Amino acid sequence: GKTRHAALHGRDEHTDAVSHDGTWHYQLSGRKEWYIRPTDALVKEKAAVASASIKIECLEGDVLILNTRLWWHQTNIPLQRDTSVSYA
Repeated sequence: GKTRHAALHGRDEHTDAVSHDGTWHYQLSGRKEWYIRPTDALVKEKAAVASASIKIECLEGDVLILNTRLWWHQTNIPLQRDTSVSYA
């Protein structure tokens, strides 16, 4: 059988100090889990944005576009058979 790749915890929840409106992340292979929640500034600006945390699972071929300045985020790479590779 295939080797199983251990789960990895990414950076703790954070925002990025970027001047642009978004970053994109392309999942080349495997899976990656994103946990995002809006900053207080985003909730105040967009009343319809809920302040709850959201889990997003990116699979091979997925593209996630996110303003990492306005969204708190952290990532995990779950236990899986394929190597998780993403490009930002």
